[in-house]
Amino acid sequence: MGGGDLNRSLRVVERDCVAKSGELLPYVGTQNAARDMEQLRKALGDEQLTYIGFSYGTALGAVYANLFPDSARALVLDGSVDPTAGEYTPGFLASQMADALGDAVSVRWQGAGHTAFLHIDCVDQIVVDYLVDLTVPKNRSRCGFTDDVNTTVARAERVFEVNRERFQVRLTGVFLAEGSSKDDAACLSAALIAEATDSQLEKRCE
Repeated sequence: MGGGDLNRSLRVVERDCVAKSGELLPYVGTQNAARDMEQLRKALGDEQLTYIGFSYGTALGAVYANLFPDSARALVLDGSVDPTAGEYTPGFLASQMADALGDAVSVRWQGAGHTAFLHIDCVDQIVVDYLVDLTVPKNRSRCGFTDDVNTTVARAERVFEVNRERFQVRLTGVFLAEGSSKDDAACLSAALIAEATDSQLEKRCE
């Protein structure tokens, strides 16, 4: 699809959104989603928010930190965005984002891919230690790519695979640290790994 075709398609989508949801549009966006998160935090009774954001969740976390700096306990943003620029910024600007947030540090993964967490033990350990124990890594820490990956195809396969067993172990540890029982932590992490819906999760872990 050429640039002109794409622009026309986007204009059609924009026109349809205005026609069908015009009254709702002023209340839809990342800043409003961040405000919703703050209301959820208050409703749950948490003193501060512990958060990890992937992909768009990186933008959401950055905007939340910008709007509610005193409400953030620990935020991990797997990527880098400028919360005031209104657009995504590339990963090599992570150090600038850390400086802009004030008390943040940047961790660099010497690999390729959309996210780094759950792909290499070095990153996993840094993230879990920070979210659970507030152990802050050294600024501009680096995690190297897996040693046995040395071709473009192998790198792509490794980057985009999801190690569900590792993910479940990490999630279980976080739930235990938050005060869940051993059985509840195991059930919740297993359900999330299986991509259960809210209703399915509730039935499995009630």
